[in-house]
Amino acid sequence: MWLLEFCIGALVLLYGTHRKLYDMKVEKGWVGSSGSRIMAVDTKAAAHLVVVSGLDANGEIGAGMLVVYCIMETIPGFFMIGGFFYMRSRKEKLLRKNDRPMYIDDDVYWKNGWYSNPNDKRLMVQDWACTWNYTTNMARPAGKIFMFLALLFVAGCLIWGCVQIWKIDFVPIELNIAGKQVVITSGYSDCGIACADITGVELLDGLPDDDYRKINGGEDQHKMLGRFKGENTGKCRMYLYVGHTPVLEIMTGDGPVYVNSKDPQETEEWMREISVNIAESA
Repeated sequence: MWLLEFCIGALVLLYGTHRKLYDMKVEKGWVGSSGSRIMAVDTKAAAHLVVVSGLDANGEIGAGMLVVYCIMETIPGFFMIGGFFYMRSRKEKLLRKNDRPMYIDDDVYWKNGWYSNPNDKRLMVQDWACTWNYTTNMARPAGKIFMFLALLFVAGCLIWGCVQIWKIDFVPIELNIAGKQVVITSGYSDCGIACADITGVELLDGLPDDDYRKINGGEDQHKMLGRFKGENTGKCRMYLYVGHTPVLEIMTGDGPVYVNSKDPQETEEWMREISVNIAESA
């Protein structure tokens, strides 16, 4: 819940601040607050611009310009270097002819925090807050559908994560014997051990003194669940309430399994049931 509140609060703060800035811009009458235009030019359009600028009075393309055009279309590297210098010279000529600056302002399309421009055919556009990110054009139906699916996916992940955390916190650790198999259940994962694979069981006063590293599972000040690896113990599995004793050690060919209950008598009862089943399996 706190993670969900944090995400929503961050978005509200970001979008709300942006909208206030836009309203201030309109109120003050700053440049570009109305009549905004957006222009998108890719390298292919730039190449065609070069060709058009090389037309003569009869509308024909000279041989030299045709060669330049072919090189720019086929060799991107040459285009980037040669085009840079050419466009720079063209820009200087245009600026000398027109000393009135042209303002291109698209803030009106971002005033609510997301991009919505019905005149823009693009679906994905660069985000205003970070140009490394891309967002959808909410004025297009595909943009609304994409955003709805993304929100649905994120909501599903949050709900799934909350359920998993709830299970880890509140589902108790239990051990049952079903047929010839020992089944350990917990909020994180279940573990099934065939009685024939158990080489020994022992009640310990506590978890063996070792440096354990979590491989896959959950660990906090209350529980240790999942797969761990100790410097001396090696790979093992734990289904433990931290600070509760005794600890039942079940030895298997895949390494030891440590399990306990908050009730010491219940842990001792598990020990007796497993010992009886091991004897019967033998």
